[in-house]
This record gives sequence, structure tokens and C-alpha cells, in this order.
Amino acid sequence: MVPEKSTVKPMSNAHFIAMTWLFKFADLFTRAEARVEAIPLQPGMVVVDYGCGPGRYAIPLAKAVGK
Repeated sequence: MVPEKSTVKPMSNAHFIAMTWLFKFADLFTRAEARVEAIPLQPGMVVVDYGCGPGRYAIPLAKAVGK
């Protein structure tokens, strides 16, 4: 059996730009820092920003738990 050709196409530049503006717009209403502050984190904890997105929680999480 021959595998079918993939019909998945890369995201166009226009779609990528629209997606980044959507994330920036969402940040106007829900700041990542405010959400991280609501989590009971302790210095030294291990955290991960797991998901599909620009990683906007990675830096605030890293600052909250330290090295």
C-alpha cells in the first residue's frame, strides 16, 4: 500500500502575524504575570510551560521559582 500524500500545508506568514497579534491582544486582558502570581509556587520548584503557544508563561514562571 502506498501512503497518501499529506495535505497539511505550512502556516502562511499572514496567518502567523494574525496569530501573534491575537496573543498580544489577549495579554491586554489576562497578563501572564497575574496568572502566575495566583499559583502557590515556592522557590526551587520545577515548572513547565507546556502547550502550543508563544511561551508567554515561561519567563514569569522562571522568575517565580528562581534557579
